[in-house]
Amino acid sequence: MKPKFVLILIVFVLISCIFWYINSANQIKDSQIIEMDLYVKNSSTGINLDTDAVHFGTLNPAEASRATREVTISHVHSRSCDVRIVSAGELSKWVSLSDDRFVLNEGANKSIQVTLNLPSDAEYGYYGGMLIANLRC
Repeated sequence: MKPKFVLILIVFVLISCIFWYINSANQIKDSQIIEMDLYVKNSSTGINLDTDAVHFGTLNPAEASRATREVTISHVHSRSCDVRIVSAGELSKWVSLSDDRFVLNEGANKSIQVTLNLPSDAEYGYYGGMLIANLRC
């Protein structure tokens, strides 16, 4: 009875190690969060060129309805990573991405276009959001 128990235990440990290895190879290794903001006002269109976030500046829904910014995703891991980008927050309903799923090779960067389509009936105020880039290596 003991040898059978030991064999079952060894098989269980081996299978557990295999599952752990497969799961850990596909876990998120890095997340990059990029803040976004927009002011909707009844005034002239304004821009903010700071690079600390995706600033869409000030838009008047009666005048300007579209703004595009470029965002670069960096990769520092030692192997290729699958990248998935999602938008979240109040701006997510108006934001589209030129590419939201791609592979980055070791040391590579990729620039994507983030386009905001402001509806003409948008209410005045401040809107925030974020882009979340998850890298699975």
